[in-house]
Amino acid sequence: MLEQLALALESGELSGWSGLAFRHVTPSFDPLSTRGAELHGGRWNAPGTPALYLALSPETARSELDRLVALRAQSLDELLPRNLATVRVSLDRVVDLRSEQFIRELSGERDGLSASTCRSAGEMAASAGLGGILAPSATGVGLVLVAFPGNFGASDNLGLVDLCDSGWS
Repeated sequence: MLEQLALALESGELSGWSGLAFRHVTPSFDPLSTRGAELHGGRWNAPGTPALYLALSPETARSELDRLVALRAQSLDELLPRNLATVRVSLDRVVDLRSEQFIRELSGERDGLSASTCRSAGEMAASAGLGGILAPSATGVGLVLVAFPGNFGASDNLGLVDLCDSGWS
């Protein structure tokens, strides 16, 4: 995957991405904050790199919540209530990691991509000044967009459209 990403960056095979994205957050948390990912890192970013993780459907956001419950070995009730944020996104420079080659590489690994491979890819994309990465969710349900707000240009933007109780229980 890292070779594919390096080739995409070298050749300029980048695209824009615009649309609605979703994120589950606790009611007291700013849905556009990158603070948690910057402090602790995430699948696609190392600590110190601001990143905003967004799901491209409400179903994917719910699946990401279920994954969080499993990773933390907590019950869902311990993480509730959750708000579902709807975010309008417009980014000029996004690398799309949904290609057939990437999917083959992803499905060829027993447990999916390693955290270190994903972080390396994310750091490579962030260091190249990209606005984001589009990739399959680690849950196997849908897609995620990882935005790097520190790299946004004048025409890149994120805007909160709606914030409501998720109704998940």
